[in-house]
Amino acid sequence: MKDTIIKGIGLFILLLSTHLAFAQVEFVEGYFVDASGNKVTCLIKDYGKENIPETLIYKREGATTEEEIETATLQEFQIESRNFRKFTVEIDKSPNKPPYFSKVKNGEYKTETVFLQTMSTGKASLYRFYEQDLILLFLQKDDQTPVQLLKKYYRLSNKEFKVNNLYRQQLWNELRCEGISQTYVSRMAYNSSAIIKLINKYNECQGGTTVNLKQKQSKWSFQVSAKAGVRQSSIEVNEPAKDVFPSKTSFVIGAELESFLPIKKNKWSVFFNPNFHYYPGAFSETNPNNFVREHSAIVLPLGLRYHIYLNDGKFDLFFNVQISQPIFLDNDILEDNTVLAPFLSVNFNGRSLKPGFGGGLAYMDRFIMEYRFGNLGRTDGFNNPLGYAYPFQTVTLGYVFLQRKQ
Repeated sequence: MKDTIIKGIGLFILLLSTHLAFAQVEFVEGYFVDASGNKVTCLIKDYGKENIPETLIYKREGATTEEEIETATLQEFQIESRNFRKFTVEIDKSPNKPPYFSKVKNGEYKTETVFLQTMSTGKASLYRFYEQDLILLFLQKDDQTPVQLLKKYYRLSNKEFKVNNLYRQQLWNELRCEGISQTYVSRMAYNSSAIIKLINKYNECQGGTTVNLKQKQSKWSFQVSAKAGVRQSSIEVNEPAKDVFPSKTSFVIGAELESFLPIKKNKWSVFFNPNFHYYPGAFSETNPNNFVREHSAIVLPLGLRYHIYLNDGKFDLFFNVQISQPIFLDNDILEDNTVLAPFLSVNFNGRSLKPGFGGGLAYMDRFIMEYRFGNLGRTDGFNNPLGYAYPFQTVTLGYVFLQRKQ
């Protein structure tokens, strides 16, 4: 009966999480400018992708109804701090992977109308073009048409290639000013962060300012939570005799330290969740003379977690994978069998790491409901013979009592 209840609760959490993942949509502040020049301020669905979406899904201010508009019909749009403007430019899209390098050193330009992401604006501005794994940078001065900063790999033969770093000469020609040395520019890396610093220097030299519109970077943060719940576990010894000990339900309590990684809007985190495990003891279902004593352990899981933020961040749907090292606090666990008793204490405290999986839901960054399953056993030792299975599943509730988010 208890097994059924725990499995039912775990299934409920996973089904609820799946439903929320598909039912909720994350909308953020933004706007778009249509073909007629009309600016519409609204909430836009954030796909969280680098590529330009073919369609914007948005809701007007105060409205609940979702609308759609094709980005091809727009002049400009912005999702949070990410701004995209449409330009007709000369562009070289030569591949940047070795097998597909062009044989031509100079730019092979074609006239195209594309969306460029605004990285910084001022007297000199920087834009970025992204398509699949191709990243190109464009420089604009005094509201003229942006010009591609060319860095191009080209083949001399099937085994030899070179790179054309024309962009450095372009930057020196266009951004020459007091305080900017040619040596500094000649060492410039082809990335937006380095070139924005140069543009900042140039704009300041010209008496102007720069507005940086790079996407806001996630910052490191952490939280500490207390967790308690129930764990259902069973034991199966495979060698030298088959022993199956029934599932037992016990109380579990622990604490969790979670560190959010400064990438992808803090959607990835690592966690460490030491907790107390207890098995109340039971007779073997296959060999009634054998008995597992009640025993306890400190379980040390270390895991990786992925977060999906829903309903404007009120809900946090998460999935995790973990490895655990249980430290059993009892030595003589098995009784009434002199063959098995000598090795079980060593076996239970084996050094092999145990895998586990789970998922759950957090509300308002404070309240947590989670389901996990895995195996605390050692399955690599069936031939020594030290192998056993110790499957478990847990349902816990948690509360975040210490938090630092930036």
